[in-house]
Amino acid sequence: DFALNPFDKAKGALIIIEAKKQAEQLKEPHFRQLREYFLNVPTAQFGILTNGLEWNFYAGDGGNDKLHPTPFFTFNVMDYSDSEVENLAKFHTAIIDPKALFEDAQDIFELAKFDESLFQELSDPSYAFIKQIVNRMGYARSTPQREEYVRKHLNHFSIKDASDRMLAESSNAASSGIVTTAEELQAYRTIRTLILASSRNFANLGDRISYRDLKNQFSILFDNSQRNPICTLDLNSSTKKLWIGKGNSPETIETIDDIVQYKSNIIDAVKGYIGD
Repeated sequence: DFALNPFDKAKGALIIIEAKKQAEQLKEPHFRQLREYFLNVPTAQFGILTNGLEWNFYAGDGGNDKLHPTPFFTFNVMDYSDSEVENLAKFHTAIIDPKALFEDAQDIFELAKFDESLFQELSDPSYAFIKQIVNRMGYARSTPQREEYVRKHLNHFSIKDASDRMLAESSNAASSGIVTTAEELQAYRTIRTLILASSRNFANLGDRISYRDLKNQFSILFDNSQRNPICTLDLNSSTKKLWIGKGNSPETIETIDDIVQYKSNIIDAVKGYIGD
């Protein structure tokens, strides 16, 4: 096991590492052991649990346990992407910024809390949420019958319909009168998911990815700008085509699932716009 401080060893450890044998699978008891070490080192801000192949990076949560139980970054030395190497590089002694790393970790934890809270609210809606929908339906008074009606109709079908409508209405006014097909929406969701799930840094880019449906093409855009195309698709012709980024030749696809093959190219296109 290790205690590290890349700045000044005399000031106490910044990172606590719990190391296990390569053959061992990392489990909850190992995390508890790391947490115990962390609790006894007041200067520690990060904890790492590893068996040499898998590396789980944890950050303090400010609570009684001090160490958040969910890793904010994981790295497998036998299976990794370019974006994961970029994240790992943030721990290099020459550039490590503990404050920035801690803020990144907190953003990831908050996003997870938001996703879980939204899921719980939609899965088991509170009385306040039900009452608000009744009010938006135009009723000045909420009754048990009206509340039951809302509960009955608030399901994954109605939520998906509302989500699709929000996506359609957020597209540029130039698409007015054009029907966005289910296949185009599926392509948008697939590409958006590929981007957001590609790395911790990209997980918070959801608001910067949108689509625009024009007469002859369907575009997924970065920052809602036609100058920043992530992908452009033609799904209405006999041969489906996919353009990635700017000025590239089209790729021919048979189904929306084929888009996954071009994940790395799509991620590279997004990286180019972030760097601009």
